[in-house]
Amino acid sequence: MKKRPLVLFVTYGGGHVSMVLPVMRALAEQGVADGLVLALTSAAEATRAAGMPTLQFKDFLMEADAQALTWGAELAVGLDPGGRVDPLETRAYLGLSFQDSVFAHGLTQAKAMYAQYGRHCFLPVPTLRRILQKVQPDAVVITNSPRAERAAGIAARELGISALCINSMFAIDEIAWLGKPNFCDVVCVLSESIRQNFVASGRLPEEVVVTGNPAFDELARDDFKHAGRLRRAQLPAGASQVLLWASQPEYVSHPTAPGLQGDPNLPRRILAQMLKWAGAMPNRHLLIRPHPNEQIQDPHVPYATLVPPSLCEVAVALHACDAVATMTSTVSLEARALGLSVLQVRGSIFDHSMPLAIMGFARECKVEQVPQAIEALFGQLAVLSSATALQHKGNAARRVAQQIEKLLMRDQLKSTTADLD
Repeated sequence: MKKRPLVLFVTYGGGHVSMVLPVMRALAEQGVADGLVLALTSAAEATRAAGMPTLQFKDFLMEADAQALTWGAELAVGLDPGGRVDPLETRAYLGLSFQDSVFAHGLTQAKAMYAQYGRHCFLPVPTLRRILQKVQPDAVVITNSPRAERAAGIAARELGISALCINSMFAIDEIAWLGKPNFCDVVCVLSESIRQNFVASGRLPEEVVVTGNPAFDELARDDFKHAGRLRRAQLPAGASQVLLWASQPEYVSHPTAPGLQGDPNLPRRILAQMLKWAGAMPNRHLLIRPHPNEQIQDPHVPYATLVPPSLCEVAVALHACDAVATMTSTVSLEARALGLSVLQVRGSIFDHSMPLAIMGFARECKVEQVPQAIEALFGQLAVLSSATALQHKGNAARRVAQQIEKLLMRDQLKSTTADLD
């Protein structure tokens, strides 16, 4: 029997892996290829829970990587543990990525770059080349992360392996590298306006396909709705205004904007303002959802509930609330796909990457305006919930899988033609 093609999915956690998993399921249902995941950092927990065959950086360590593991152990000291990541994987991921930086820039410069940008300075192309040569996939699928996922796209091009990228949002920053004609064979995007931006940046029209975001496909599932109602029923009686705070880490520096300084305490300051809003009236309640790479202590107050990703899927949390607040999380677009209202709290160094208010998807405010802005948001829920909701049809994963199948068929045809020659 002829062996089925192998597709390697390379993904980080959070919103990235949420896009990948539905595509892997759709590809399996079509029966055209086998899927394998290179799960980066916190993604492994999600891929294994979904029953997907999973590899990590640690699976590709060699005897020659002893120095890399030493560097990885040094870089891991004092690192925010965030989600549950195996310590060996942390050392391998940090160490191999830093080792590649040393290869590219020298030890002194690599240390200076890490001191300034942290993990955002990583672009581990040699490590991803090593992994692709070992796995030998027929195609590579990534999302729009500028570190190891971008490195996988570069390595795939170098090795002549077809690659596809699923872009999650507006591609404000990512278009600088995703928009290059030689990066990935196909880019899947959220909307036609984003597609036009890619074409204007130099991509051929046939290389950019509107598929929607696969992470949104299953948001309206009946079991999620039911679980959301159960979660809400567990809140204190009389909680008629429920806000979901979709938190995320804020970094000191921006990977593509040298000199721009971020405030790591920004999420904590925003949360303090939201707790102030929730505690002011007995009918208010705050659901606090940390990012998978973030730790938030339970405030242990009757008007707030911690709903970590490990215990509550984002779709369940969305069905348990009336509105959502965030800085630049993709949860905002998931909320809009369900018709929920969104408040964007400004102040992040990534604000420009997520122009929710400009695009008509959210109201916005500054940190000190949070309590009043939430009051105003709830005062206009009926109007905001019906306006500018994303009309998501629930078939994005299937559309992306079809693009992968086209790439595989194209490559098979090329191979057959070459054999005939």
